Amino acid sequence: MGAPQNRQSRYNPPSHPGLKLGKERPIRHAKEHLPPKEPTDVSVGMGLLCGFAYAAVFQISFYAATLYGSAPQPENRFARWQLMEHAALPAPDGHPSIYALALSRFETPEHLIQRLPLYLAAIVFLAAATLAGDLLRHWIGPEDSGRGLRRWIVAFGLGMGAASLLVQLLGLAGLLGRVPLSIVMALVVTGWVVWWRRRPSPPADRSSDQLAADRPSTIERWALSLLVAPFVLLGLLAAALPTMDYDALAYHLLGPKEYFLAGRISYLPHNVYTSFPFLTEMWSLAGMSLFGDWFLGGLFGQIVIATFGLAGGLAVGVLAEDLFGERIGWWSAAIYLSTPWIYRLSVHPYVEGPLLFYGVLTLLASLEGRMGRWRWALVSGLLAGFAVGCKYTGVVFVGLPAFVVLVAMRDGRLACRLGAIFVGGMLLSAGPWFLRNLLWTGNPVYPLLFELFGVGEWTAADAEKFSKGHRPGNYQVGSLIQSAREVLIESDWQSALVFAFAPLAFLHRDRRKALSLWLLVLGLFGAFWLLTHRLDRFWLPLEPFAVVLAGVGMCWSARLNWKLVAWLSFSVAVFYNLAYCTTPLVGLPYYTADIHEARLRGQGTAIQLVNSPEFVAPDETVLFVGLAAVYNALPDARYNTVFDRNLLEKLVRDPDGDGLRPTEEIRQAFEEEGIDVVLVDWSWIELYRSAGNYGFPDFVTPKVFQELTSRGMLRPVQTPLGPASPIQVYRVTDGPLIGRDSER
Repeated sequence: MGAPQNRQSRYNPPSHPGLKLGKERPIRHAKEHLPPKEPTDVSVGMGLLCGFAYAAVFQISFYAATLYGSAPQPENRFARWQLMEHAALPAPDGHPSIYALALSRFETPEHLIQRLPLYLAAIVFLAAATLAGDLLRHWIGPEDSGRGLRRWIVAFGLGMGAASLLVQLLGLAGLLGRVPLSIVMALVVTGWVVWWRRRPSPPADRSSDQLAADRPSTIERWALSLLVAPFVLLGLLAAALPTMDYDALAYHLLGPKEYFLAGRISYLPHNVYTSFPFLTEMWSLAGMSLFGDWFLGGLFGQIVIATFGLAGGLAVGVLAEDLFGERIGWWSAAIYLSTPWIYRLSVHPYVEGPLLFYGVLTLLASLEGRMGRWRWALVSGLLAGFAVGCKYTGVVFVGLPAFVVLVAMRDGRLACRLGAIFVGGMLLSAGPWFLRNLLWTGNPVYPLLFELFGVGEWTAADAEKFSKGHRPGNYQVGSLIQSAREVLIESDWQSALVFAFAPLAFLHRDRRKALSLWLLVLGLFGAFWLLTHRLDRFWLPLEPFAVVLAGVGMCWSARLNWKLVAWLSFSVAVFYNLAYCTTPLVGLPYYTADIHEARLRGQGTAIQLVNSPEFVAPDETVLFVGLAAVYNALPDARYNTVFDRNLLEKLVRDPDGDGLRPTEEIRQAFEEEGIDVVLVDWSWIELYRSAGNYGFPDFVTPKVFQELTSRGMLRPVQTPLGPASPIQVYRVTDGPLIGRDSER
């Protein structure tokens, strides 16, 4: 994981009161150079015994736990050990083993050629962004950032964040297109080549006094690399398949699609999620602009996001190496990359993959910055701002911890200067999203803090509905225990290695660092439990740091018997995790499928109906009621998320009462929106109205559609689903399509 570092921390903070910002090395006391006290044979023996007992009991409990996503009905669910049992052996009913089934999905490698333009375009985009980040890194000039893996990880983080802000700027100016983006990438590459030819010679590498036990052997490196390589490669293959995830289809990809079709970025009052910071979504918009196609551009964006799984693993390795040594860096990276959660974040266009990457990199930069290196403080602030650009929660889960690490226990004047530089960098990289919202709604953090800034397009009731849906349900001890169980064991995508070995980090000779990381993990869990609505992805920012602790726990002893325990545990985890990742429980596993056939198979029933010319012409407009995941719809779509003003209610409800507006007013409203077809999905409406869910307007009932039909506004369309289906389709009988074949 890059150049080996001193085994006593690079981050023992200076206490010299006269330390100045700049390139000066902090003055250290002689005592700080002493390595931690080595444990005695007796303590090592007790540690081995206790560590083995705990790791064994935890892993047995973990693999005996139920996979909650294995079946909708509790009685049909199975345990992890049952999945492991069928990973290599056929089922009693003759069904092939999981690994045999996974290999059979590579029987059509000729379809991989369809993905070649996507991968090539992604490589060019990622390379250009990384070179731009390298130029930015050189311009800022943080000390010791110009060598090895650290240099390119920092460059990648800075460059990808800057690329997102550039796409946003071009989109707001209405300059989206292949030509502007290509020109920018060409200029970046040219500028980097010119700088590289004129660069000064890099400084000599740091000397190292690492113990031999702190360095992995060549065989160990190759073994770890080969064992985690399938996770990375399969993740990149699966990322090129059309996603079926609701969040992606409702806003992560749908928002960029609407911007692309409009030719510019503008406020979308019907989709509140597009008012969130959209750093990762801008990469999908870049792909749509480069390909001139929203479907291919969406796949491009998924591939780009998938690379953050590998980048996150490398960042975790660099952090662990700097804190505990090179061997622990390798093991931490391997644990991270083999965790099903990281694979899942790679195959779906979620924001958490980049968020976790920026969280690790921000902490790494803050540890450098707290040594008085103000340029690293600036880099840390920029990276924290990019984390906020991924998700508002980045303020709490990334920005706040990094700020505390940067200024805690520093001299007052130094702490103020470092803190101000950090906040300035954070505002510089996150500020464009706040400014965008301020111009659109008057609220820089819309839809949050509506009590302070106002509610924009919403009513106070709408804002309260959103707030209620995103706050913790209760603060009871039982809920806390359940959340802890989910993080430790019950999350389907967790790895047994993380918390089987993270507590054993206290057996390492440097317990102070282990304690500091554990405090960070516990603090992030506390923020998750106290401040969020506790969906599983919201606790993930603690995962990389728990993984580092697990790496420490697996490598705390260099004795052969403990190495055997570590390798056996890792091998079992890889065997199970890889088998699990190749099932549909984690993501689509059809790695060499025809992407166009996969696109058709992945469409829901409602989308298949509106995409059929038999029911809806490609140039018509569909109003979706209840359904908001309309990314794959080919006709023009009118929709709203569950938190936004219901469009049907807005069009037909009498503003002065609970009934319907006059027929002519409704007809005029439909004409102004250009609506030709109405599709209502009662299954989604009932789901929203179920106990504990977000709710749905009481106005929308079957009676409304019956009255609109009796007035002659709507005509029910017979579909293969039948009249008992929760999906009903209506054609507008009068309006913008007068004279067109009304029997279609």
